[in-house]
Amino acid sequence: MSTGYVTSQSVTSFSPFTFGSLDGSNALPVELISFTANYIKPKVHLEWTTASEINNDYFTIEKSRDGNNFEAIKKVEGAGTTSDISNYFEVDISPYIGVSYYRIKQTDYDGQYDYSELVAVNVPDNFSDEQITIYPNPSRAGNFSIDINSIESNTISVSIYSLSGNKIYSQNYDNSGQLGGKITIVNHIPLSTGQYLVKIRGDSFVTVRKISVY
Repeated sequence: MSTGYVTSQSVTSFSPFTFGSLDGSNALPVELISFTANYIKPKVHLEWTTASEINNDYFTIEKSRDGNNFEAIKKVEGAGTTSDISNYFEVDISPYIGVSYYRIKQTDYDGQYDYSELVAVNVPDNFSDEQITIYPNPSRAGNFSIDINSIESNTISVSIYSLSGNKIYSQNYDNSGQLGGKITIVNHIPLSTGQYLVKIRGDSFVTVRKISVY
């Protein structure tokens, strides 16, 4: 089992479970055996299994912070019509910190759809401000570096704002080849004398630092 495993919930309350149309007039014959959401640092792994499918167009994975308001994050092609067991696997590379909820929306070829029950997953906030260092601070003309240590994030974005909230600069960095390692980002954007906010965002964290420029 991978380090960082937090939560695994099987859909035991509907095994098997048949998706049905919203008005109840016509059951969508997709038999869902299980649906799990597991946090395996730094992603949430989503797996579900169907026992059979008839005219199944596609699934949509949705997530929510509160269990009421959802956003779609993945669309997965269904098996159409099959009497065989079908296994599905996807990942959420940018999970919410804390407890969040996932569900599957199943859509038939004729547009009818329904939802699975919810599964919850808890993603701990393992980020520490000590993992990020900006130096020198104060800096001359905005020439500073950012050291980022042991961050499990595929992408990192750095944005610079004035104290009034105006965005001056923004850049995304690909960190997929250095997960867990140390990276250094050097700012080459000249800045006038004053104070600025530096926002650093990863897949599952965000931090804001104040810097002074002379």
